Amino acid sequence: MKIVKVIIALYIFCLVSWCFGEAELDVVPMKKTEQEALYSSIQGFVGNWWNGSDLYPDPCGWTPIQGVSCDLFDGSWYVTALNIGPVHDNSLGCARNVQFRSQLFKLKHLKTLSFFNCFVSSQGHPIPIPTKNWEKLAGSLESLEFRSNPGLIGKIPLTFGLLYKLQSLVLLENGLSGEVPSNIGSLINLKRLVLAGNWFTWANSR
Repeated sequence: MKIVKVIIALYIFCLVSWCFGEAELDVVPMKKTEQEALYSSIQGFVGNWWNGSDLYPDPCGWTPIQGVSCDLFDGSWYVTALNIGPVHDNSLGCARNVQFRSQLFKLKHLKTLSFFNCFVSSQGHPIPIPTKNWEKLAGSLESLEFRSNPGLIGKIPLTFGLLYKLQSLVLLENGLSGEVPSNIGSLINLKRLVLAGNWFTWANSR
């Protein structure tokens, strides 16, 4: 009888330990500043109606956001990829009045950033690429893409040339124009450069 009680006690102990262990594995924290930066960045692109804290309280865990990828750094979740635009049925679509918010540049582990068919109005509400703050992503960003955005106007920011980890820069079929900054040629890790479908000239072409 004592043996049976011991076995039952061990079983209960193991079951409780396993349950708590599973809970610890499932609940991985995300810094509040990282979460707020993600929510605000997305809201700037898709519209103020989008309430990330209600819709996706655990964006890197049990309530993932389509187009967002995360990875663990020092025991916390951080955003490593952000893809905006109607790639899939449940992708993050863009609002008419799109905004690049400063919080985007607080995602310090961001490796991939892409925009597809997001800036669509070349007459109603054209948007330039921000000229500042890109250097804040220099320590992480490896891929930057703007595809099929006719409402994206202006020049390539000089600060793109500070993204020293950049391996892929795709600016395909947008409304961009002007000179391609010469410092783009100094990006030693750059393996892919696509500029077709814009109105560019090279800085050293004169």
